[in-house]
Amino acid sequence: MQPDAINAALSALLAETELRLQRVNGNKVVEQPELAGPDVAIISATASALLSAGDTGHRAPKLPEFRFAYTMRPYPHLVVVTALDPSSDEKAEVAPLLWWIACVRSRLGPVQRADLHAFILMDQRDSSAARWRSSLEGDDRFCRKLVWLVPQSVDELRDSARAFLDRTFLAQPWADEEKIAARGLDPFADLAESLSAGLEFPQGTIHDWLALLARPDLATRDLAEEMVRAAEGANGT
Repeated sequence: MQPDAINAALSALLAETELRLQRVNGNKVVEQPELAGPDVAIISATASALLSAGDTGHRAPKLPEFRFAYTMRPYPHLVVVTALDPSSDEKAEVAPLLWWIACVRSRLGPVQRADLHAFILMDQRDSSAARWRSSLEGDDRFCRKLVWLVPQSVDELRDSARAFLDRTFLAQPWADEEKIAARGLDPFADLAESLSAGLEFPQGTIHDWLALLARPDLATRDLAEEMVRAAEGANGT
């Protein structure tokens, strides 16, 4: 991905993230530049042993070109964002990406490591993007990784970012609850409506009958009596 495309995608991602934070009275995104700088690759003796990275003080041979890290105070989650471009032979340079994530993780405490997430940007047009998404998201080394297949059109970025975040810990399924009709939770509503169109009984009565028929605790005689009672109640008798 070109730098302009990456920056536009990141802006859309952060804007949608902040919108979701506002819904839960959270603060804004807080950048963590020290985790995206080159010095993050200078690891301690403990981290060196953990990552099998070699001698203490050695730098990573290479880090991914694009690196961005942020938190969402007061929440504990730390997100690292990078981009991946498969090479012409369809082999992506995943090692720098994993190295950076591992170095960031080595700087976190044991409790913080559970809240580390990696978002990886890939060009939606790349023919191997879907395959790489499956591979990376199935790789649980160092942290949970999710791949965003970024569309080319700037006009589609916000909607795409929204759909991507719906797959993450930032998903807010209740945000559109006003668009969900309560009757959608009632298994008998649609059936009662369709049956009432061809019968002389009110829709409410048919709904009550369906609910009674679904009760396994009612004997045949009791069921009949309850159905009659429901009909009489609807007629006011």
